[in-house]
Amino acid sequence: SIICNHINDTNVSKTENLLLNENVLHSIDGISLFKRSPLKLLSLSNNCLETLPDEVFTRLPSIVDFRVDNIGETQF
Repeated sequence: SIICNHINDTNVSKTENLLLNENVLHSIDGISLFKRSPLKLLSLSNNCLETLPDEVFTRLPSIVDFRVDNIGETQF
């Protein structure tokens, strides 16, 4: 939620790559705030995510490279 608190249409309008690797994330709820960006790469590898919200697959249609290695397994 810290990341999402500072997101608006202006500062994501050119975001093509979102690399959130190794951030001890337990949730990415609100990721659909990037739906108006030209997001091509979303990397969530090595986080503590146990599930991915449906919005990743339904509201982010521009993603062509989606990386989720080792989610839910990371120990920090």
